[in-house]
Amino acid sequence: MPLRLHAADQDLLGDIGVPGQRRATRAGERHLGGGGSDISPQLSWAGFPEETRSFTVSMFDPDVPTASGLWHWAVANLPASVTDLPAGAGDGKDLPGGAVTLANDAGRRRYLGPATPPSNGPDRYFLVVHALDVEALEVSGETTPAYLEFHLFSHALARATMYGAFERSQNERNGTWARRHELRRCPQDDGSRATVNTRPKS
Repeated sequence: MPLRLHAADQDLLGDIGVPGQRRATRAGERHLGGGGSDISPQLSWAGFPEETRSFTVSMFDPDVPTASGLWHWAVANLPASVTDLPAGAGDGKDLPGGAVTLANDAGRRRYLGPATPPSNGPDRYFLVVHALDVEALEVSGETTPAYLEFHLFSHALARATMYGAFERSQNERNGTWARRHELRRCPQDDGSRATVNTRPKS
């Protein structure tokens, strides 16, 4: 059985609200001006190889208007006995074992929720779990998620990927919400050693 990742739709995208309501997102981004609380989703995974020694979890937005996307969250060195993270674990305070939260692209060692810039179109927020063949990678809270990905190329046994899509309209600048969201599990994950955080073919 391939590695599988699960997150409930409401946990990933939060309490976004409906058009015409002035309402902050629960899981949306607060630190970058998204108006939310930066609450990470509840995640669970199963189907990993027997030789798995640890896991990493990350969230990445490849569609943000930058040349390199935006890393929202990265956790490394989760023990192999851990197969879930509760909602809110993205604050990095009570991670199991020797797990460490890396600095995201905002320079903060925590989870940043979805906050697509108004009129940017739907951004996809990729949640990825990797099963690794080592108990701990040589990373710290100062390590960048991109450098973590470099390590994963050599140590990933399997991965599971899913994404939520979220967009905001220009009207939100005036305090109203207009949103489109979805949650998908990416079918291309087949347990290969390769890593992926790129835009899939449409």
